[in-house]
Amino acid sequence: MPHALSKLFLLFLFGCIFNLIGCEKKPASQADTSQGNDVSAFDIDVKSASNEMWRKINSDVSAATEQILTLQTSIDNLLATPSRESLDAAQVQWRLSERAIFSLTLLMAIIESETTLLELDFDIRFRLSANPIQPGYLDRFGPYPFSGLVYDIGVPLNAGNLVAQHGLTDSEEAVLGIYTIEFMLFGEHGSRAAADYAGHTALSNEHIEQGLQSTKEIPANRRRQLLELQVKQLVQDIEHVNDILDTNSADALPIAWQSLSPQTQLHAVRHSVNAILTQALVDIVQLQTHIVKKTGAELAATPDTPDKFQDAYRVTGRLNSIAAGLSYYSDVERNAIENALNETARTLAPENLAGQTPENNQSALQQVYESLKQLI
Repeated sequence: MPHALSKLFLLFLFGCIFNLIGCEKKPASQADTSQGNDVSAFDIDVKSASNEMWRKINSDVSAATEQILTLQTSIDNLLATPSRESLDAAQVQWRLSERAIFSLTLLMAIIESETTLLELDFDIRFRLSANPIQPGYLDRFGPYPFSGLVYDIGVPLNAGNLVAQHGLTDSEEAVLGIYTIEFMLFGEHGSRAAADYAGHTALSNEHIEQGLQSTKEIPANRRRQLLELQVKQLVQDIEHVNDILDTNSADALPIAWQSLSPQTQLHAVRHSVNAILTQALVDIVQLQTHIVKKTGAELAATPDTPDKFQDAYRVTGRLNSIAAGLSYYSDVERNAIENALNETARTLAPENLAGQTPENNQSALQQVYESLKQLI
């Protein structure tokens, strides 16, 4: 199928999904709870459900913080000693950090579903995981070998400027978050070389001919500085999320949550879970179009190989975040959701995908799609 027609076909499929599912969704304050609008009908102790949810979210945020701190250490090592080995190590740790951030998907969705009631001083999703991004806003990309902040010596690189530049005129003009760091570490089509992060302590004749006046203006040095600032800001942002959850503060998010009515809590959680499930359906359709073109041998690789199985990991990673909100469901519903999520995880496991024919993978993904759709 020609590329243009493939894109049209995907758009048609996505439209079908949202017409069948999205248009039935109600605002969080009116979301259907499957068994009626009376919280007691589920035999749920809302206070206990809240405590369980926030314990799990706190645990997930702590785990994400640990991974991001390790990413900072890996990047520090890369900048101290640029090599294929240190770049590979930073790339591996980037993937682990991305997966840890996936566990916060439900938290982000709940906040977004009740923006008027849960007011925060910054957008967690946009600061941690702004996506999609414009790579050329950061560094050389495609036919633009001198593009982005790396080459724009008119823009001083410092924390304040990066925060100000982040999504300044368009959401895709991102300079912060895990996906901007991805591009800085992997480059275009995974082509990043360790030499791109080699430090320069003096201007070469070539630099002088280019009109550079100090070593701070050398692209490699600016690239080093930009990556260092990005990961430092990511650490600060995830630590700020920890602060937001600290119940020792009167402004803590869990305390604000407790002030919401039981019905609002229930609806916010269920609305958010449905949003994650709906997005998963779209992701699975995209995954089907990718996998159908691959044989098991072509898909076979370790999870740490660039671009192998990343789409599958992203689907399961976001879905796994739902676990934090299952305390707001009845035992019957909870078991059904857990079973569907476990089956999805088994189907999308790298070792399973690699061992199947494209046709078998296509069939298995369709079964997963139908199983998740039944939960909405």
